[in-house]
Amino acid sequence: QSKHARLILPPECVTEAPTRNSLTRVTRKVIRKISRTTRNGRFSPITSIDPNLLPEDAIPLLVFVNSQSGGQLGGMLTSLLRQNLNPLQVVDLHVTDPRVALRLFCHLPKLRVLVCGGDGTVAWILQALEELTEVGRRVR
Repeated sequence: QSKHARLILPPECVTEAPTRNSLTRVTRKVIRKISRTTRNGRFSPITSIDPNLLPEDAIPLLVFVNSQSGGQLGGMLTSLLRQNLNPLQVVDLHVTDPRVALRLFCHLPKLRVLVCGGDGTVAWILQALEELTEVGRRVR
């Protein structure tokens, strides 16, 4: 086992809200409530992470990558990180608002945040952390 395995969010901790059940008929209104629209208009299911299923020694890492920064190498970095971590842990800031990922991960113990980009990217993430009411005083 890798010495960095503690940084990877185990897949069994992640659950998605079901959008269809074979026993019930889900209307469009219900689907809209349990789905969230991304920037490009596509629907993505609401995901949640159960901290009780994390191993005791887990130190999950949440990575923000600005794919438009750093000589346009962010796309390659995002791809490499998604191969080595749970893809949910790697957030491309060109596609996803950081507040969405921070809300999803804020309740995890020992969470570490890595920001890949320039000074403006770091300021953006720090501002999003300040605005997040769910985090409260846990941020150090």
